[in-house]
Amino acid sequence: CFGHPQSSMALLPVVTAGSLINHQSGRKSNVQLQWSKSRMQRSDLLQVSPEHLNNHEKYNYPVLAMDVISTRDIEKGEEIFLDYGPDWEHAWKKHEEEWASNSKEDRWTFQSAYQWNLKHQTTPHQVDTEGSIPDGILRICYILYEELPDREEIKCDGVSIRKFIAQNDESSAYAGRNAYECKLLSKEGYGGETDVSRCTYRVSIIESTEEGDIEIIIEGIPHNAVWYIDAPYRSDQHNSDAFRHIIGIPEDIWPEAWLNIFDRSDDEL
Repeated sequence: CFGHPQSSMALLPVVTAGSLINHQSGRKSNVQLQWSKSRMQRSDLLQVSPEHLNNHEKYNYPVLAMDVISTRDIEKGEEIFLDYGPDWEHAWKKHEEEWASNSKEDRWTFQSAYQWNLKHQTTPHQVDTEGSIPDGILRICYILYEELPDREEIKCDGVSIRKFIAQNDESSAYAGRNAYECKLLSKEGYGGETDVSRCTYRVSIIESTEEGDIEIIIEGIPHNAVWYIDAPYRSDQHNSDAFRHIIGIPEDIWPEAWLNIFDRSDDEL
């Protein structure tokens, strides 16, 4: 988030690109922030107090935009840096000192879904057994499956069995509506440890219907339709030692109407 140490207002970017710009202070930075002159900009909001913005229905969906502009010529391939402000830099140095002084044994051991997705680009997915997936990671499958009339439905121990439908348009194949938490029951086709493209799997999912939740077994799931995600509130950003601090917006452009905190210690920033 972006903000100011003397304001309760915090600005959460809805576009991630700006959040990927790393910090360098002073002349080492090569870009800065300014309020956008876009026609979508609600400049009137810069004159309204945070309390009024929060409690007035007129401002339920405030639209504010900031531009990232260069402060000098930037060479091709040169990294972009933004000055996060002295409060952020002070908090980061304090975090580094405290991190170095803590015992590694006291830290939360963590494996990310990102690491598991990288690992399984070249290795087969393992059948679900106790402990086969680290705590805090969920396995999901992107699935479209065949719809069958009741008279043609195949069942095993009362559970419907369907076939995976291959999709030509990958943008729709990996849409969130097609993602199911899944249990991997068995490998089917298998090309060996080094050829995962030929691996297919038999999985179980829970489908919500008007009659309630039902279990469905899907056969023929390709390797690239199986992914891993961090379970809710289990990613490393929820570690008690994670660093959190607002990125400072320069004094000269922070609206005076938003300054509503005038006595705050460094530890609270």
